[in-house]
Amino acid sequence: LALARAPETSPRDQRTIGGHTPFTGAVVENLSPRVADELRMPAESAGVVVSDVKEDSPAARLGFEPKDIIVSINGTEVKSTSELSEIADSDPGLWRVEIERDGQRIRQFFR
Repeated sequence: LALARAPETSPRDQRTIGGHTPFTGAVVENLSPRVADELRMPAESAGVVVSDVKEDSPAARLGFEPKDIIVSINGTEVKSTSELSEIADSDPGLWRVEIERDGQRIRQFFR
């Protein structure tokens, strides 16, 4: 009996964030049941997930970890990697970031 893979309900749209932001060096993907399964996360997880963090990058130095779900930036909910890229490109100067890690919400502020 062959097991079916979890569905990829939205394109994963993997991106490595660049520029001069707290996310520089983070590899992010849209979270679908398949991506959640690959990362061994709960299937009901949604949003944008950090799938990898480049060594010695700003994202690594600021403590971002694989499996972090980026919930919001400066009060704006992040629903896709394209939205995250747009927000990162805007460079607001002050970053209020909310992530979910292991079921817990974490709020951080960066300049």
